[in-house]
Amino acid sequence: MDFFKQPKSANLNFFVLMLLNQNSTHGYELIKKIEEKTSNQWKPSHGAIYKTLNDLEKKGYLEAGEPGERQQIPYKLTGKGRKLVEKIRIQFRKSWQAYLQIIVENERLNLLPLILDFLWNDGNWDYFQDFNVEKQMSLLKEAKSWLEDKLRIIERKIKEIAAK
Repeated sequence: MDFFKQPKSANLNFFVLMLLNQNSTHGYELIKKIEEKTSNQWKPSHGAIYKTLNDLEKKGYLEAGEPGERQQIPYKLTGKGRKLVEKIRIQFRKSWQAYLQIIVENERLNLLPLILDFLWNDGNWDYFQDFNVEKQMSLLKEAKSWLEDKLRIIERKIKEIAAK
């Protein structure tokens, strides 16, 4: 995975591989999907996307199909590309575990609501399952305690408003 050593191109490689893992598509559609997935924070240029597609194709991670409508060339992952995606997922899971553990243990950041939102709303419980049972229990107890504190604050505010 040597092409992940350069941060700027690493992000684009990551997005292209993950999006092509979902289904084959052409460069312009990849640009639109990346822009959508990043909440319009990043729109790779046509030059950057096609350079990335060409580089990944040369390395055997994807292959180009026959030009279709408007001469758009569809790209899809090869077997080698799917294996790379699996390696990336494993690496991401390990990294996410470390981030999650550090964030939860660092009370000063108080990012527990963000983590809970990520787990519940995005259906990412698979990452949580990577922890051993004791760690899962510890994280859930901490989340429960945090939620109970927030409920007490809400109940107090309701009483204050009702008393007015």
